[in-house]
Amino acid sequence: MPTETFILLIMSLYGAGQAAVMGRSETLQQVHRNFSETFFLFSAGILLIPLVGTFGVWSAKGSVVYAAGRAAYLALSWGAARKLRKWAWATSIAGIVGVLADVVRITVSA
Repeated sequence: MPTETFILLIMSLYGAGQAAVMGRSETLQQVHRNFSETFFLFSAGILLIPLVGTFGVWSAKGSVVYAAGRAAYLALSWGAARKLRKWAWATSIAGIVGVLADVVRITVSA
């Protein structure tokens, strides 16, 4: 199983886990809504890559960066570090851009 697919599976479980604890905290609801807004782009990119070619360096790095950004966003959502979570969000978006760049690279080179 490629690294990208494994991370997609883990992030799906992450989203399901967040949904299971909804209602317990407003902060967690915000984190879940934010995750829901970005996850479909990430998963679409990961699911498109096998259809158009093979996984490359950009998709591998992008998926790791996305997962790290989402984990950092969750960790930074409490306490005084809340002001830093926009950078974690930007990191996850950079990961999505990396994955989608690999889709474009494969499509253009084919």
